[in-house]
Amino acid sequence: MAVIQGILNAQGNTIINAADMAVTATGAANQAVTLTLPAVVGKRHVITCIEIMRTATAALTGNATLVITTTNLPGSLAWSVGNAMVAGGTQRDVVLPLGHPLISSAANTNTTIVCPAPGAAVLWRVSAMFFLSD
Repeated sequence: MAVIQGILNAQGNTIINAADMAVTATGAANQAVTLTLPAVVGKRHVITCIEIMRTATAALTGNATLVITTTNLPGSLAWSVGNAMVAGGTQRDVVLPLGHPLISSAANTNTTIVCPAPGAAVLWRVSAMFFLSD
């Protein structure tokens, strides 16, 4: 069983799961982006927050679906978002603060969040906050 770090209350219950690491990946316009939490020998990633956003320098119209996928997370976690964007817009597609952290499926393995090419003049910014556990 993974050991979860955090701040304990007087009864010894974890009330805040503390992340002491963060990774951000940013892409160029219309480029796929992969955020990678690097493998650490004998450790698993314990994710406390995921944020995935897009920005656009020009309008993008369309009805395509962008599928964001992951590796080394339970249930092959994925999200589907629409691709339309307004000029100069910023869109937060996934904002996932986790009161109960998400623990990677395997130790000593990269954990990734993979975003496809988002369309002309649009770029991704993907961030994850996490800590390591046995």
